[in-house]
Amino acid sequence: NLVRLRDQINVEGRPVLVLDFVRGKTLREKIRGLEGIHLNWFLAVVRTLLSLRESGSLEYHGDLKPENIIIKPSGKVMLIDPAMRIPGHNVVTTTPHYNPLLHTDSKADVMAIGIMIYEILTGTLPFDDVPWEYAGAKSGGETVRLSLSFFYSYCPPQMLNPKTPLDLERIIYRCITVASYGLPELKADLEEFIGRA
Repeated sequence: NLVRLRDQINVEGRPVLVLDFVRGKTLREKIRGLEGIHLNWFLAVVRTLLSLRESGSLEYHGDLKPENIIIKPSGKVMLIDPAMRIPGHNVVTTTPHYNPLLHTDSKADVMAIGIMIYEILTGTLPFDDVPWEYAGAKSGGETVRLSLSFFYSYCPPQMLNPKTPLDLERIIYRCITVASYGLPELKADLEEFIGRA
């Protein structure tokens, strides 16, 4: 479920990655086209991430967002464009709206999935007016601690979309705010929610 890298070439002095061709639409295209979104797609993403981590292929994606998830005509989910990693350097290549705390582990993927589900339910992102200059700050003075609290004071989905199921709102909350809530917990919660639906 991860698009394979075939080659890296230089075009006019710039590196270009050659990937397998995947027929389908990005999750962003599906959202904009009002084609209907399936929670099973997110469950497939979680299962893929767990499988990649267990096999040692990819510890975490790090840049999950609707543009990096392709839905094939068969409904199979493919992931593209994992965050760049430079060994020995503290470099984070991610999309801050989906990884606002700039996590460099699987919590980045969990948070991104919660934010994407929130966006689909509400039509907006939970964090628009936050102090991005403190994103990723692990320590600091009172200003940093208070500023980071903005990341957790988002509008609950039910306030924007009263049809949001309470159990799904709880999953989103855990994805975004509970540091110990990881991929195995998210997988179990999605399986349970989908099984009851």
